[in-house]
Amino acid sequence: MDFTARDVPHWRRELIDWYHQQGDNWFHTMIILGRQQIRPNGPPHQVAKFLAKREQDCLTQADLWFVDGDTCDLVNAAHETMPPFAPLASDLPSRYGFTLFSRPIMSRDPVKDTNISDVLKNLSLISHPHDAQIINQVQATMTASGQSAADVIDAMANVAGGDNPAEIERVRQKLSKICNVDLHDAHEKLLKQQIDIEGVSWSPVPFSHDPRFPAGGIWMSFYSSSDLSQVVHDEVELARVRRVMPGLMIDNEAVVPWYPGEGDRQPFLLPADTSTTYGWARLMFATFRLGGQSGLCEKVGQRTERPERRRTERAGLPARDVTVVRLRGSDRRDSSAVAGTGVRHGHRYPVRGHWRNHWYPSVQDHRPIWIDQHIRGPEGTELHGGDRVTVV
Repeated sequence: MDFTARDVPHWRRELIDWYHQQGDNWFHTMIILGRQQIRPNGPPHQVAKFLAKREQDCLTQADLWFVDGDTCDLVNAAHETMPPFAPLASDLPSRYGFTLFSRPIMSRDPVKDTNISDVLKNLSLISHPHDAQIINQVQATMTASGQSAADVIDAMANVAGGDNPAEIERVRQKLSKICNVDLHDAHEKLLKQQIDIEGVSWSPVPFSHDPRFPAGGIWMSFYSSSDLSQVVHDEVELARVRRVMPGLMIDNEAVVPWYPGEGDRQPFLLPADTSTTYGWARLMFATFRLGGQSGLCEKVGQRTERPERRRTERAGLPARDVTVVRLRGSDRRDSSAVAGTGVRHGHRYPVRGHWRNHWYPSVQDHRPIWIDQHIRGPEGTELHGGDRVTVV
């Protein structure tokens, strides 16, 4: 999905509404599927309510951000070589945030199938006795017939509803809601595709007195487009699924502790490996490390359009404008804009972009800054354009 800055407040409002309407079912299903690895301990239905409410609160309080395509390209090119650093709260631009990217910052590989029969078995163990009886009936019929859960539910609804189409649909929806079959099936189809990460929200970790977070931390939720029409081709089924899944879906999460400012940094360093969500978090920090450099990027406020502001107000949400992070013009840098190394040269030469670990007295720590590609050397001297040189 191609996003613009005007999409950010729209999706913030849509997602808050979806979490209110469907979030409990969604997180409950993900827990049963074994997909929700980051969660507090407790019964699945209670944990699901907590997770849905947490993300609702995060988006309600979030400052809104949009990252332009050139900045996304720079992040994708530069993040792997970013020096390791232990993140501080000041490395993100706001305490709560929601960001969409003009272009995906990464892609996630497809995941393995989940056995729907095992999922229904797990559901029957923790459900209300009446619901568990229905789930077990679906399970038994599937085992006997070899049909999918969705097919079994349709057959049961036809029997229970007789010749009344409205009653058939009512029974089918009730059975599907108990088993979360529409949600499960559609999500499994999406998981089989390569997924582009196109957005992220963040908020402080809700865990107090946890020794893993001596200085607190940040909870990031990563979002991807759920292009349902690519995986669900039946129009009736597509309409059903769209009632329970939004066009932008939470895909995964990372919980990152803040470095307390003293002691061993090693346990707090973020890995560069983007096969884990901690590597995804590193991408986010790279985005805002780059976006915070005034000589490299600029932040421009964009007012939310009036129709969307009115919808936001009707939803009882605080209004938010969007801050756009965009790359400055490519001609913004010259040799005078880059700190010297104390070495004098008798010619000019190109220096490619690179990271430098810069000491910040305000936090008493090093933070990575990006030195953009530029021409070094005295003005008016000969340009030597052979080998590229990286200044470190």
